[in-house]
Amino acid sequence: MGPATETFVVAAVNFPSLKGTLELQIFEGDIVSFGRGGSCQIRFGHAPTLDSSIPRVAGTLAAINSRIVVNSPSHVGHRALEVHDGMKKFQIPIGQGVSLGGNFDVLVRGETRNWVLSVSVRQDSDDTIRISDEDPSTAHVEIHLTAMQWKVLRAYYEPIRRGGSEPATHQEVAESLGFHSNTVRNKIYEIRDLMYINCLQMPDTNDARVAVLEAARIHGLINE
Repeated sequence: MGPATETFVVAAVNFPSLKGTLELQIFEGDIVSFGRGGSCQIRFGHAPTLDSSIPRVAGTLAAINSRIVVNSPSHVGHRALEVHDGMKKFQIPIGQGVSLGGNFDVLVRGETRNWVLSVSVRQDSDDTIRISDEDPSTAHVEIHLTAMQWKVLRAYYEPIRRGGSEPATHQEVAESLGFHSNTVRNKIYEIRDLMYINCLQMPDTNDARVAVLEAARIHGLINE
């Protein structure tokens, strides 16, 4: 496993519920889901009147390296999440995520109203986690992946192994393994989140394929 991290509160989330506005604390390493499904830690839109426009799982909030990663699921039928960060407004397309600090709102559009999650990231937590100063090219670590995750990781890496400069596309991996493209896309996001949680240094890019494969290479998870 990667280096152990101290358990501490990264953010507080205020959200609407049947009992009024509730607050949930998110600790480092937590992955919290939100939506109208019973499995969601942040649940809304299910009662007293069902808002069928809200997915059972509309997204997740992951506390990684003292920041909050907002992920928008890639399931068919989902709509992009909207983030209000100060004066800025932007969307997170389905199947993608973004890492944020400070205070921001996540807006989930419903049938008759908009549901807002107000996230406040602790400003004094930036120095809590320390990443090793060891040269990443020699910092070999171990993370526990499932057999399916390893299969997907190697499939994305295959074009690079053959001398190419870019990882395989989601569609190429899906076709090579016989899965739906959403399935392999979700697996590469799962691997990326595991790398974040285990404090692996990763390149600053929104392309999860590139981030995961470069991190896997420099940390010795893939034999070149």
